[in-house]
Amino acid sequence: MPTRNGARRGIAGRTASVHRDTPDPENGRLRALVTIAEVFRRFGYEAATMSILSRETGLGRSSLYHYFPRGKQEMALAIFDLAEIFLRDDLVARLGGEGSLEQRIDRYVARLKEYYCDGAVGCVFASLTLHDCPPPVAARVSALMSVWIDELASRFAELGLPSARDLAARTIRNVQGGLVVALATRDRGQFDAAMADLREAVLNLRG
Repeated sequence: MPTRNGARRGIAGRTASVHRDTPDPENGRLRALVTIAEVFRRFGYEAATMSILSRETGLGRSSLYHYFPRGKQEMALAIFDLAEIFLRDDLVARLGGEGSLEQRIDRYVARLKEYYCDGAVGCVFASLTLHDCPPPVAARVSALMSVWIDELASRFAELGLPSARDLAARTIRNVQGGLVVALATRDRGQFDAAMADLREAVLNLRG
């Protein structure tokens, strides 16, 4: 699960001005998770030390362990819990509602572009699976990718598109591949091109 530009810029700065070891029971955990996701995305699992996490969130270690008693593994699993909610209730839901197939796909693509900052930020899924991580975290990534495929396939089937599951997997490959190429080349246009390919792949299957 990537994070938004505003969240990455602002959270650490705002929380640093608060007493570092005074947890906010209402929203401190959620606010910390936004920044933690960005740290994992940038550093991977093993390299994201508690010192780095403390610095980036603006929270002392005691606060981090208050929110996440089992440490980094609990943080990673919590991030994926939020990612699953986003996939089900926000991203894939853009394919529902009113409008033509073209309008629905455009809503889905627009949300992907917004979420990944037009290809400027990578995906936490890839960051955690490409680096050493505990088996429970790797298993959660695998399960969550299956959720994304299943949810997309269900929506595509409802829209009457053939080979819905294969199409779902193909469009996710567009997203992940587009992010890798855009980040490697520092060219956001590569992500735009991948999103155009995704859109074309779906719309070409209209009956």
